[in-house]
Amino acid sequence: MINDSLGHEAGDAVIKAMAGRLVRLLPENWELGHFGGDESILRSPLRPEKSTVEEQLTELLSRVREPMHHAGRELFISVSAGVAVHPAAGESAEDLFRAADAALHAAKQGNRGGLRTFEPALSQLSFRRLTMESDLRKALSEGQLDNFYQPIVDSQHQTIVSGEALIRWDHPEFGLVSPAAFIPMAEETGLIAPLGEWVLRRGLADLVDLRRSTAIPDLRLSVNVSAQQVMQAGFTEMVHQALAENRLAPTALQIEITEEVFLQDLSTSRDTLESLHASGITLAVDDFGTGYSALSYFKRMPIDLLKIDKSFIHDMFLRDRDLQLVGAVVSLAHGLGMRVVAEGVETEEQRAHLQLIGCEYLQGFLLARPMRKDDLAPFLREQLQHE
Repeated sequence: MINDSLGHEAGDAVIKAMAGRLVRLLPENWELGHFGGDESILRSPLRPEKSTVEEQLTELLSRVREPMHHAGRELFISVSAGVAVHPAAGESAEDLFRAADAALHAAKQGNRGGLRTFEPALSQLSFRRLTMESDLRKALSEGQLDNFYQPIVDSQHQTIVSGEALIRWDHPEFGLVSPAAFIPMAEETGLIAPLGEWVLRRGLADLVDLRRSTAIPDLRLSVNVSAQQVMQAGFTEMVHQALAENRLAPTALQIEITEEVFLQDLSTSRDTLESLHASGITLAVDDFGTGYSALSYFKRMPIDLLKIDKSFIHDMFLRDRDLQLVGAVVSLAHGLGMRVVAEGVETEEQRAHLQLIGCEYLQGFLLARPMRKDDLAPFLREQLQHE
């Protein structure tokens, strides 16, 4: 993130400063090496107890995470560590490096900024991840991916206004793989950018077909975009190129971001979002309430829609507090000039209440499940007949 927002010189300076900090804080007799990129290797020539190693590293990590200053900016560095203890994790240096890497990945997955000691089960997880990463790269080029679309409905007129593209992976061995299983891996490995571009281009091409076959000229496409994509150089140009190739106006597209975007370099993310918004693209904040909700960001970002996370809708009638919370979010969004989409609508009671409090759009299994384009077209035509 530092490289992307402040430049590689700043990233190198931070790595060097971190190395200096580590040297000063190392326990006695420990050694430090730069393994590559933002990864370092710590080695203890002694054979302390596992509990002692973890205790020393926990203290070290807490000190290393203290804010760092560079070029007048205060930078907060997250650090994770994977531990391999000889001989339990292996006899050779190669085995120990592999074990430490598997433990590091587990630490990052479990809790960013955590600590994990190698266990044999991690080898199996690491191998499966490596296999899945390789398979996902093949999936991008071999036609194993598909978009499903879940309709978003105008709550007052009961008309379908857009479809949210939801990627699916039909793995040749494992069958349909849940996005929850491969999207985090794609973000970690850098595959999220080509994956996100594939979803967008496929979605826009499908939108053209759906508009033609259903005679709904103003149907829109909604796509999820990761924070990495927003920060990527050339992202705005790629979006406009994809729209132009399909002869679609920017108003045909709705881009959904999460609150994680607000944690990136604010000037870069704001410039990107403002450029997209100025062209006519609708911007929505997805899964509102599950991330880092800071109202100051919403005042400074050109957001059109707020999507209330389905967990709030599901619990809406379980406790009075949850019901009041949904109402408060809708009022807040309206006060900031934004419209609201409620996700996860599954009952008539939920729909009726959301309509009553002025929620403009609804999405969920009560209205329609995600479906392939070939199933969505007749579904849309049937809905038109009932209007």
